[in-house]
Amino acid sequence: MVGFVGFWAALGCAPVAAQVRRPGQPDLPPLNLAGTIQEMGRGMIGVTSTSDQPWVLQLQPTSRIEVKGTAKADFLAPGQCVLFTATVDVRNARVEEKIRKLTIFTPDQRRPLGAFPDQGIGGGEGKPAAERPSEKPAEKPAFGAPSFGAPGATKGRKSRLGAKNAAAVTQAFEIHGQITGVKSGKLSLRVPNPYFSPALTVEVAEDAEIDVELCGPAVLALVRQGDKIQVRGTQVGQNAGRIGEAEITLNEPLGATQETPAKKKTTGKARAKKGEESDEPAPADETPQAPRKSAKKPAKSRLKPASDADESEAKEKE
Repeated sequence: MVGFVGFWAALGCAPVAAQVRRPGQPDLPPLNLAGTIQEMGRGMIGVTSTSDQPWVLQLQPTSRIEVKGTAKADFLAPGQCVLFTATVDVRNARVEEKIRKLTIFTPDQRRPLGAFPDQGIGGGEGKPAAERPSEKPAEKPAFGAPSFGAPGATKGRKSRLGAKNAAAVTQAFEIHGQITGVKSGKLSLRVPNPYFSPALTVEVAEDAEIDVELCGPAVLALVRQGDKIQVRGTQVGQNAGRIGEAEITLNEPLGATQETPAKKKTTGKARAKKGEESDEPAPADETPQAPRKSAKKPAKSRLKPASDADESEAKEKE
């Protein structure tokens, strides 16, 4: 990975913070850059543009960072927020089907936590209640029609209410919840809503499609060399700029098996094998030497009783 020293050498210029435009210099064009991330650190991102030019971009406190990509099921963890559509048994707060498509997202005003009745294509999915289409008010009975409680109308009214309540036991929702626990492929969620219990448990399919749509400076920890970046901001010098907005597309799924852990496991096995192989010659060289020394000491102690016996025999002879 190319270091920032190499980037500065390639650019032939001072760091972004040190580049101060002098009066009379022409205004630089707005920054609109696409490229591949090569290096990150110290509030800087080193990028190779699509035209193969090295750029150094500085992060600002007001920079808006968005990371998109995919993830494996083993990436899901408590604290994350997920959204998906599912049919919920509202009486028991239960989802029978496995979730096969979900998105890890960052809640905001546009997509708050909660449960929103699924309106289908073009409906109010994921919108706050104020932006959702309101239900039509119940129509008043026509003049002369039997009203509720009138003779001949009670039976039909009750049957219609019973059918409506039976149909409302399960309902499709777009669910925006926060993960509170993960165990054996099941997610425990906190879903604040007025329709069912906020504690909801769902099971994620092994081959589930998981998208990632995260925002904020903390998501930069997920970024790696080779990820794609689209930047809009301000150019402050030759091949240098400040980031206003950046959209990063991950090159690999989050949670995928990396080479480093695999090498560690292989190294551990190799070390174990080496240990097993070294156990055979080791008794003659290292560890068994201490017991052998201790074994010689009792042999010396056996000579002392023999000398005492000789002295007693000599006394008897006298």
